[in-house]
Amino acid sequence: MDRLPSNCGFSYIPVAIATSYIATLRSIQFVKITVIATATALIFKTILVYVLIFGYLGFPALGVEGAAIGTASGWTLELLLLLFFVYAGKTPLASNPCHFFSFDFAFLNLVLKTTLPGPCQRIFLVHGITTYNAIYARIGTDAIAAINVMPRSRNWVLWFSWAGERLCGHGRESHRRGQEGRGV
Repeated sequence: MDRLPSNCGFSYIPVAIATSYIATLRSIQFVKITVIATATALIFKTILVYVLIFGYLGFPALGVEGAAIGTASGWTLELLLLLFFVYAGKTPLASNPCHFFSFDFAFLNLVLKTTLPGPCQRIFLVHGITTYNAIYARIGTDAIAAINVMPRSRNWVLWFSWAGERLCGHGRESHRRGQEGRGV
């Protein structure tokens, strides 16, 4: 059992890389590659874990350590299959590995300029809501309870008003379509 971290700790690196590839491949509509690689690795992992836990096919019975080794091997196989399919199929992800380690500060500046307002707005929003709740909490528990119940009540009222609006709008459209068919 003492060898368990040294045997399996490094398997988190292939898992992280494979997860990134899987998410990216799915987002660019290459889902079939991810399903094949994941299913194949899952079948391999299941068989290998079974063999290593109970000691079949000439392997020693390793118990929990065998499960860890089989799982780490399955994750590594998944990454290898993904890399094979990405580069053999010449997908858009098949780039020079040296590009993974290059860094473009101009691109970082562009990304930060585009995305930074979102997190900043969220930080100010959370700060404002927290301050708002702290002020009402200082007034008393009745005040903060009323403030916490109010948005839920408002959402129900708005939902019913939106539902009524949709129903009335749909009724007008179907009535208008019926009159157009009659030449009115």
